[in-house]
Amino acid sequence: MQTNQVSLKLQNANINNPWETQSEIIKVVQLDQWQTITFNFKNDNYIKL
Repeated sequence: MQTNQVSLKLQNANINNPWETQSEIIKVVQLDQWQTITFNFKNDNYIKL
C-alpha cells in the first residue's frame, strides 16, 4: 500500500540550471480531512537533488 504524500520543492531560479539546487521535503498526509502541514528546511529531513 502506498502512503499519501505532499511535497514542496524549491529551486534557485536565478541560475542557468535551477534543478541543480533543488531541495524537497515530503510529508505524509491523511485523506478526507483538513490538516496543517509545515515545512522547515532547517530541521526537517530533506532531499537535495
